[in-house]
Amino acid sequence: MEQILVSPIRSHEIIIGKVLPYIILAFLIGIVILLIGIFLFKVPFEGSVFLLLVLSTLYIITALSLGLMISIIAATQQVAMMLALIATLLPTFLLSGFIFPISSMPKILQYITYLIPAKYYLLIIRGIILKGSTFMQLLMPALFLGIMSTILLIISIRKFSTNLER
Repeated sequence: MEQILVSPIRSHEIIIGKVLPYIILAFLIGIVILLIGIFLFKVPFEGSVFLLLVLSTLYIITALSLGLMISIIAATQQVAMMLALIATLLPTFLLSGFIFPISSMPKILQYITYLIPAKYYLLIIRGIILKGSTFMQLLMPALFLGIMSTILLIISIRKFSTNLER
């Protein structure tokens, strides 16, 4: 890391270089999962493959932006891992509507679900794969993911320090 920090690279270039391989990897894993669902489990696919790929990429960027922000704010790797677990994994399973319907949750938890990116991605996935929804029908969830990823990336770039002392 010291070698990178003394080079004439700006902070946003370091962040892009750190996140880009994970975007590509997550994108490829998503394609494999989709192909397994369609061909092995015979899941009907009603919508646009291109729209699904574009909006999946947007979700991947949002999720990685949240992870990046957590890792920049945390003092150590262990703290970052614990914060990521608490801020991403548990809310994604419990509050996104993946396991429990949001409408059956207490009101306070229903309001908290508006902050969970996976809630919007589930709307996108279900809309495209099962209903054949168009981009205009999915504009609100896509807009939320776009705004959230932009805010998280801006925070990450501003908080990123190019010196070794904190």
